[in-house]
Amino acid sequence: SVLIISGVLEVLSLDQGLGSEFLRSVFGSPASPDTHVVISWLDSEGIPQSAVGFERHTGNTMEASIYVKSGGIFPRSLLLSGLAYAFDQLGLKFLTFIVKSSNMVSIDFVTRLGATHEATLRDVYPEADSLVFYLRPETCPIWERYCGKRRGYTSSTGPSGHDSAAAE
Repeated sequence: SVLIISGVLEVLSLDQGLGSEFLRSVFGSPASPDTHVVISWLDSEGIPQSAVGFERHTGNTMEASIYVKSGGIFPRSLLLSGLAYAFDQLGLKFLTFIVKSSNMVSIDFVTRLGATHEATLRDVYPEADSLVFYLRPETCPIWERYCGKRRGYTSSTGPSGHDSAAAE
């Protein structure tokens, strides 16, 4: 099934194997055959420019893979949709990102999200290791700001909306 959100986000819930085929055909990237949920951002012509693929749901976590076309963007709305799916809808304790140790752009991206390096899998690739990162909702500043706005306050203010530091 396909759901279009605000005309720019597309959520695909796919049978096993179809998610990886979609990601491979659109982004030219290999994807796990276990990928079954893909949230993609569409340009004004309806062509996917970036996506998040989810796979291997364990109850506590799911592996998330990020795809961006060359020269494309990864909009905040796509990021928040992926985080909402993982943390609100599924109630996951954390997301898992597995990143090639030579992919500095992805390492920078997941660490700026608030993910922590949990493990190194040595010699996975001939020229690089794999790094395992966990992103917990409470360590993700973008998610924390989003949740604060939904509740009507940010982490620096209390539920009343007044600056809690000023009240002390």
